[in-house]
Amino acid sequence: MTFSKRLKYLRKESDLYQKELAEKIGVSRTTITQYENGAREPNYEILKKLANFFEVSTDYLLGNTDQRRPAGKMETALIEDQKLLEIYESLKHRKDLRMMFKETKELNPSTVKQIIEIIKTFKKNNV
Repeated sequence: MTFSKRLKYLRKESDLYQKELAEKIGVSRTTITQYENGAREPNYEILKKLANFFEVSTDYLLGNTDQRRPAGKMETALIEDQKLLEIYESLKHRKDLRMMFKETKELNPSTVKQIIEIIKTFKKNNV
């Protein structure tokens, strides 16, 4: 897969408009359009920003590999912890859970605990 197709795929997977992605990485919407149409390629700094934003390797973005991230600490942790592996598998297949984690990752621990209590209340009422 080419860079342009990979970028468009990741953007759509993240439910972002071109304008939203552009704002998040500090370029214009036109630049994102050009990247996705194959009319332009990013410089190294923008490529790193995109990789960090989408939490993938630059090789994945460039289409050199289909593996989003090189094996490392995360994969080792998943192998060693079955519960963590189950959570990871859920996140891989459920867009709604990925969105929830993305929206809460920058909140302070106290706020996250409040959200967890709200979720527990919903679970109790749905049983």
